[in-house]
Amino acid sequence: RAGGLGSLLGSDGTDLDGYVTRKTLDGLFLMIAEQEKRIRENPVERSTALLRKVFGSLNP
Repeated sequence: RAGGLGSLLGSDGTDLDGYVTRKTLDGLFLMIAEQEKRIRENPVERSTALLRKVFGSLNP
């Protein structure tokens, strides 16, 4: 058993790889969400052709 870490890692407390992967993906998606919010709120952030294409339909 992993002791005190068991509750963090999963039901058997041995899936460290899975835990690290989940936490990494959680952090990645949080950063993506924050960046998307900035892009939507500030048109200057839409400076590349790809971003203008993606967000162009949102402009009035």
